[in-house]
Amino acid sequence: MRYISSTNSAIRRFKKKRSSDLVKEPSTITLRASQRMTLRECPRKYYYSNVAGLRSLTPSIEQRAFSFGTAMHKVLEGFYKLPNDRRTLKYLTSKWRSVSRDLDDEHKELGLGMVRGYYDWVSVMDSGRFITISSEKRLGMKVKTPIGDVQFSGQMDSLWLEKQTGKLYIIDHKTYTNFPSDHFFNNNPQMYSYLLLLQKNGLTASGFIFNILRKVSHVEPAVNKDGSLSIRNANVSEKSFVETAERCGIDLADPRYAEFLDKIRQFPAYKRVEQEIIVSKLKQAERELQVEATALLNFYKFGFYSVPGDHCAYCSFKHLCDVQSSGGNVRETIEKNYSVSGTLLETEL
Repeated sequence: MRYISSTNSAIRRFKKKRSSDLVKEPSTITLRASQRMTLRECPRKYYYSNVAGLRSLTPSIEQRAFSFGTAMHKVLEGFYKLPNDRRTLKYLTSKWRSVSRDLDDEHKELGLGMVRGYYDWVSVMDSGRFITISSEKRLGMKVKTPIGDVQFSGQMDSLWLEKQTGKLYIIDHKTYTNFPSDHFFNNNPQMYSYLLLLQKNGLTASGFIFNILRKVSHVEPAVNKDGSLSIRNANVSEKSFVETAERCGIDLADPRYAEFLDKIRQFPAYKRVEQEIIVSKLKQAERELQVEATALLNFYKFGFYSVPGDHCAYCSFKHLCDVQSSGGNVRETIEKNYSVSGTLLETEL
């Protein structure tokens, strides 16, 4: 009880702070938690995206996926800000239609099917276990290195309190075509970044929860002309399939339906991965963050190099990178193909 009481006290102080109080706008070089994977993957891509702020005038597959994920995040953010009794299917579908106006028709329909299926799934999964403490709140801290300071910040999707234990969990909403491997979740620097930021602001989380939505458009269970349920399309939720069967008086003990339900469970469209904090990884994350901050300062000084790999195939900046690597006219290429919202460095032109 002492743990829960002290946690609640810290939460009250934390909730009173605004994001502007938690992140001091820096005059120094900045790094965000969500950008660390890009910095590791390819420093030049990091520069194009996060320093120069380039956006292709012809949206790439990568940009369309990012826009879709951003829209889905807005829906989930609003959903989890509501009290449990106001988290309705109507809210999800209405919010999705509102935030997806700029998406193409294919992605609009995909997202609508996803939020419908998500509601069925989460109605069973959540059952009042958590209380949302905050959503999309930015946190900041200064990272000191031997060659200078970097302002580090991050914006967690949500912070949830488990009612029974008083434990705090950092929530990260993800959308994927296929579920990532366990290796991805075990080696994700972003989550421990959030933990470091949270500790700097007076709270300690007990773990992380990845709330994952697979890009599959759920459909309503189809009823055949003979009154049986169709088992051809597995993109239905278990909840809606069972409810439709009950409404139609169909016996789910039938081996065909039992096998179909097993198939749905084996290839779910939604998944939660919970991880407890590992203290040794937290210390490692702190060291890695300092190394990355040092590297970033050096990139600003000596240039952002490219790291060729499989990721180049779908990179929004592949053409520009090829031009820069071959000594072509970078400035002209940017003017013709990209909008600019950041700072173009002379060392990269």
